[in-house]
Amino acid sequence: MKKLKNTKILITIPCYNEDKKLEKNITRLNSFLSKKLKEPYLIDIADNNSKDNTKDIAKKLEKKYSTVKYTFVKEQGKGIAIKYSWHNTGKNYDILSFMDADLATGIDAFPGLIKKITKENYDLVYGSRYHKESKTKRTIGRYIISKGYLFLQKMLLGTSFTDTQCGFKAINKRAYYEIKELFLKKRLSGDRNNMFFDTELLVLAKYKGLKITDYPVTWKEQKETSVKIFKYSILFLRYLFYFRKEIKRN
Repeated sequence: MKKLKNTKILITIPCYNEDKKLEKNITRLNSFLSKKLKEPYLIDIADNNSKDNTKDIAKKLEKKYSTVKYTFVKEQGKGIAIKYSWHNTGKNYDILSFMDADLATGIDAFPGLIKKITKENYDLVYGSRYHKESKTKRTIGRYIISKGYLFLQKMLLGTSFTDTQCGFKAINKRAYYEIKELFLKKRLSGDRNNMFFDTELLVLAKYKGLKITDYPVTWKEQKETSVKIFKYSILFLRYLFYFRKEIKRN
């Protein structure tokens, strides 16, 4: 495969009720990319029907910067927002990517992530908090749960990913179009946020034989209640069994 030239990059920021930090984070991200990214880019704020002032702030940023766009997504869910952005705004871009609105993953890794696709011909590159060169801060409890989830993925789905849940990924659009029809058509009850999207994306890419690699990042754990962590853990376990069954069916 030839190396990508004149590449246009879409950076999707899925968000729900992010008015307290959206302006600061998007401004910082845009300033960084304008200096460090050689390729043309667009930051697409994919608003998951927020109930706060996210829309007004995003609209203001869209008017202020030519490299920022606001997209309204009626149905809630991180994965829903990303796929909507990629399917619509992404039609005119060569590399589709996303990062979480809180910028928990250090944005300094993004140019390197993109080079893995443009220079080394990888189809999909994902940020990994467990890469040997990564620098992360997290509690022991979250670490054990995360590692346990990766172990179950390996046992049930035959994967060897070093991290699936880090919200920092990029994929060649051609490669994405090879897998987009394989996404689960039904979400499990309780999955309002479509949190399984990250795992699904990587597993389907592996299933289709795409060229995948991880990339080191800096990452700082965000606060989340133990109730939510337990709830998501059970949900993800259910998804692994459900997804395994669906893959075998295909």
